[in-house]
Formats: sequence, structure tokens, C-alpha cells
Amino acid sequence: MEYAPDSDLDAMAVVMNLLRAANRLQQDFETSVHRPAGLSFTAFRVMFAIRAVEHANPLQLANLSHVSPASISSVLNTLERYGMIVRRKEPSGDGRMIAVELTPEGEHVLTTLWTSNHQREIDWAGALTARERRTASRLLRKLIAFHPTLAAETPPRLVRR
Repeated sequence: MEYAPDSDLDAMAVVMNLLRAANRLQQDFETSVHRPAGLSFTAFRVMFAIRAVEHANPLQLANLSHVSPASISSVLNTLERYGMIVRRKEPSGDGRMIAVELTPEGEHVLTTLWTSNHQREIDWAGALTARERRTASRLLRKLIAFHPTLAAETPPRLVRR
């Protein structure tokens, strides 16, 4: 690149292709599995997190399902309106702690969606051999576990509002 002659184009290609693949996968799961069933992929992830921990509060669910704390309330409101979840006050708390649980209908919907979602995972993974799948999974886990150190200085704000 002319303005950055020392650029590591391989590093840029890895990160950009990873982002492109993740965005494409998320969009595909949203449009081919979850929206046709009447829910969002985000709602599925939240329901899956509820099932995984069986008893969680909204902040825990936001963290587990990679949903912003600001968005979790909206997702839970939708799931509650559809009869997929119930929110209960924690008996051991001071009345402010809420636990979220799947309803029987939510369990049924999650099980059905999980089957469709998993089939789509199999379809996507079909582009790779079994060995490539294991290698890709190992490399992605390595990237997920890695956290580059922050720069010593905060970059200057370039856009003024």
C-alpha cells in the first residue's frame, strides 16, 4: 500500500477474511434458519444460553450469548411476548434479581431450531475435509483466546462531532 509501505497484508487478509466469513455465516443462519421460523439468530443464541445454564439473569445471558446488555432486554421482551421464556424473581435475592427460564414451548422451539441450525452448520462445514475442520477449529480457538496488548498511547480522535 502506498500510504503504508510496511503493512502486513497477510495479517490484514486473515482478519478481513475472518470477519467476512463470520458476517456471511451469521447472515445465512439468520435468513435460512431463524427468520423463516419467526425468530432472530440473536433470540436463538439467547435461548440456547438459557438452556445451557438453566437458570441465569439477563446480564449473564447477555455475556453468554454475545448480546449487548442494552439489547438483551429487548430480546427477552420479544421471547416473553412469544411465550418462549418466563422471568421470575429470585427468592434468595432482594427482589430485584430476575432469573430467566424457558417455557415448555420455548424448549420445543429451541430443540426444533437447534436441529435446523445444526444441519446448516454441517452444510457449511462440508466445504472442508475432516482434517481441515479440526485445523480450522484449533486455529479459531487460538485466535479467540488471544488478546493483543493495547497500544501504550490512546490514538487521537480523528472525527470531531
